[in-house]
Amino acid sequence: MGNNYFSIIIPIYKVENFLEKCINSVLHQTFLKYELILVNDGSPDKCGVIADNFAKKDHRIIVIHKSNGGSSEARNFGLMKATGKYVLFLDSDDFWDDIDALQKLHIALEKKNSDILIFGCKDFDAQRKEFVSKKTEFDLSIFQKNKKEIVEYLLKNNMFPGAAWILTVKKSILTNNNIQFRIGVKAEDIEWLISIFIYAQKIDATNEFFYVYLKNRQNSITATPDSKSILGILHAIDSWKLKLKSEKSPLLSFLQYQYFIAIMILNNKNLENRKLIFSELKKHKDLLNISYSYTTKAKLLASFIRFFGLLKSSKILAYVYKKQKAN
Repeated sequence: MGNNYFSIIIPIYKVENFLEKCINSVLHQTFLKYELILVNDGSPDKCGVIADNFAKKDHRIIVIHKSNGGSSEARNFGLMKATGKYVLFLDSDDFWDDIDALQKLHIALEKKNSDILIFGCKDFDAQRKEFVSKKTEFDLSIFQKNKKEIVEYLLKNNMFPGAAWILTVKKSILTNNNIQFRIGVKAEDIEWLISIFIYAQKIDATNEFFYVYLKNRQNSITATPDSKSILGILHAIDSWKLKLKSEKSPLLSFLQYQYFIAIMILNNKNLENRKLIFSELKKHKDLLNISYSYTTKAKLLASFIRFFGLLKSSKILAYVYKKQKAN
């Protein structure tokens, strides 16, 4: 494993205007026991050159050049090279705004030898040029309890991680359980997150909010949900629903929320294979069971969709979401 405590993996594709800021936010860290793995996913712009130039100046940087295969494949390539005790992901148009971020994570991880450590993020609107999200701090006393109670707390308070980059995970959890990102879909984080929470035993959090997520970036490949987004959700449901139901896992609530999102995306006019996707979504209507819901909003959504049906609900939900986003 060497001297690397962290392996930081950045998949790169068509972000030449953002990449230097992203990389520098890691290189400026006061904690030095890390490796930075830059995976150039066949980017057609100057990203590959930028990555190579950084690597020439810092021995901690590893650059992987590969043909374009998507974010999931790029992350998996990075994981194959990773030697750190813990793994962190950073999207190449985002950045960290605290030079002591890794130092603070290291201190927190050493206290409990956690399998997962969740931290916070701030949303920065690229169009409005301002931060648009509020910090919601964790009740850290909850993380002294058992895993089921911790997961229930996260779900009830809308704090369950929605992306791989909002936590650090022990690499042995990934390697011992062969956990990788599913290739060829969007929403790949869903299945990955369920997997690590299933296999991890020690879950902790810190009230450090250093991850800056860039919202509403022009030409962002994740900005428009499509068929691949729904397929990612359906893969997660197919992989985990029966197991989570049999174990009466609180993670069913997380899966249910993703099902709501898939129903909303169904209204996308440019959706490919709409009939097939609709048919697949109908197979999982059991996820509308309100006993899986941990919040009032989720219970209302489940009841709403059961009453109006998938297609009509999709139109209404998409309309409401569009209105909220405009405001």
